[in-house]
Amino acid sequence: MSRPNPEGSPHDLYRYVYLATPDEAYYVGPDLASALHPQTLLCDTMNWQPLTREHGAPLRLYLAVKYGYKSLKRIELIRFQDERPPDYWAAGGYDWYAGL
Repeated sequence: MSRPNPEGSPHDLYRYVYLATPDEAYYVGPDLASALHPQTLLCDTMNWQPLTREHGAPLRLYLAVKYGYKSLKRIELIRFQDERPPDYWAAGGYDWYAGL
């Protein structure tokens, strides 16, 4: 599937982001508006030092506009897509949106 010109309208972007841990045992699928929110952080450092494994190395997602269960440690896979991706907690009956 080809995508429109990157300089086009924001509506031309994919609608969702799928993020998963290395083993894909934990995964989230926020909408693109939440992923691009100014308070959303994709972190690889903490206190000016590389993240340790205990703090989510190599990459950690923090979604300030979502409940804590939407944040993700140890991101290995990031995929943009038009279809709403699976979400670990939504599959267990929790609210998919989980917005504040």
